Order: sequence, then C-alpha cells, then structure tokens
Amino acid sequence: MQRRHGMVAFVPTTLTGLLLFIVLLLPGFAYFVGKERHTTEQQRSTFRETVTIVVASLAFEMIVLVLFAVIRTLFPSNTPDVGALIRDSGAYLRGHGHHPGHYAQVAIWATGMLAVSAMLAYTATLPRVRDAVSKIAGPYPHQSTVSAWWLLFESWEQDRDIWVGCVLNDGSYVEGNLGSFSRVSDDKPDRDFDSQ
Repeated sequence: MQRRHGMVAFVPTTLTGLLLFIVLLLPGFAYFVGKERHTTEQQRSTFRETVTIVVASLAFEMIVLVLFAVIRTLFPSNTPDVGALIRDSGAYLRGHGHHPGHYAQVAIWATGMLAVSAMLAYTATLPRVRDAVSKIAGPYPHQSTVSAWWLLFESWEQDRDIWVGCVLNDGSYVEGNLGSFSRVSDDKPDRDFDSQ
C-alpha cells in the first residue's frame, strides 16, 4: 500500500506481492470470462469491469473460506492451523526443533481453495445455474441490458428450434436452423448470425 498526494493506492511493491495480487483475482477473472461466454456482450467501462472482478473474487473466496472453517471445525488434525500460521508463520511453515514444517500442507490447501473458488465463480455463470437462481432473484441478464436478438433467440426460445430466413442484399434468400447470433447488446443494423 502506497500513499501518494493524500490518496492511498493498493499497489504491490514486491514480486511476491504482485503474484499474490494476481492469484487472488483469479476467481473474479474466471467469473468475468464465464459471463462473457454465457451472456450478452455489454460495453462496460474499465472501472466497472475491474470492480466486477474484485467483488466476484472476494465473494467466492469468502464462500470458500467459510467452507474451510467448517472443515477445520470438523477435521482439525487434517487442516492447517490458521491460528499458529498467523501467530508465527515462519516457524509454522518451516518448522523448528522436533516439529516439521507445514509448508506442503498449507500450499496444497491454498492451491485447492483457490481452484475451488475459481471453479465456483465460473460455475455461477453457467446458463443452468443462472436459470435456477433467476427463479429466486429474477431474470438474468435483465431485459434492459440485452438486445432484441437476445430476447428473441434466448429468452423466448423455450427449448424450440429456431428457423430463420434472411433476404440478402443481392436479393437471394437464405433459410435454416439458427446456429449462432451476435451477442453484442447494442442493437445495430449490422448484426451477424449463422444458420446450420
């Protein structure tokens, strides 16, 4: 953390700090990639994208930490001792005297917890999961943030095949089952879709 011109900036100052910073943002990045892949493409500001990644990372890491706390309570001998790690991390990790270090156990648990949080973050973006959550929290994405094409081909599809026909600029006619369409949320005259 650095202080410049009266403002506090959270900037990693060491290579270890930078790596830790990047690693802790992995769940948010997985969530962001999943949203790009499974929902309509929206034009967001850099600030909004950054906030989405940070908040998603924190949320899914907190979920995994709560799960770890439950596991730690049920199986204390099979999990790292967080209290000892906080009190004297060097001695706990490296070991001292007749006590071996716990660096391998901590590394395995940390890697596993990070992997689980990234997997949960990506899973939260899957259409089946979103559909289940939308029954409680409302539709996602909200109709105000999607294009008319998204509403037509995704929201109103209801597990039916979509047959499309198109008159091209040269007057020819193309028809077939819808294969894909542009996920851009802005309704523009130049939209792409492919038939199967």
